[in-house]
Amino acid sequence: MIDMIGDYDQVTGYTIRQIEDALIGQLTWNVWKTNIKNLYNNATKDNLDALFDYWD
Repeated sequence: MIDMIGDYDQVTGYTIRQIEDALIGQLTWNVWKTNIKNLYNNATKDNLDALFDYWD
């Protein structure tokens, strides 16, 4: 999760609360990622796919 908060990669600017809220009720990794993308307008959201692929 720290990768989505700090400036460690190409995804930044999400709050811990946003990440947690997007996770509630999600059963899979990809659904969680899609939920984050759909819920929040973040300039770096197009880079989430690469970040989640790296974690996977």
